[in-house]
Amino acid sequence: MIFEGKKGMVSMFTLLLNDAENKKEVLGYGNVSIAEKVIEHQSTFLRKTRLEKKIKMRAVSNYLGNVEHRSPPLWKKITEVRTNKDLEKLSVYTIITENYISYGMFKGEVIGIVVKSKELVDKERLNFEMLWKASK
Repeated sequence: MIFEGKKGMVSMFTLLLNDAENKKEVLGYGNVSIAEKVIEHQSTFLRKTRLEKKIKMRAVSNYLGNVEHRSPPLWKKITEVRTNKDLEKLSVYTIITENYISYGMFKGEVIGIVVKSKELVDKERLNFEMLWKASK
């Protein structure tokens, strides 16, 4: 599935967060500059919805990014972020839920590609866990 523009990002994040409700976890990794561009217009929706649903997130990014949204006490309880400078070489940000993988890109307009595949979810989850262990 391909999602484009602001409305597309709302649809994509709704799909991902609904899928994450069962296991209550979202994993993400990549260049946080790309992630911030992808969620720029929908960051309030994404973060508020994730907090309301109490969905945990573990992320690995090239730096910590915008810290403004990290003030709610619940955010600190359900979010862990590690850094790995090598991720600045990537031009995508990957989000993994129970059944989906999404790749967010910014090519003049925000684009999200979502794939439903157990094999790809397992592969990306393994990639994430290796990055998590190797990051600070």
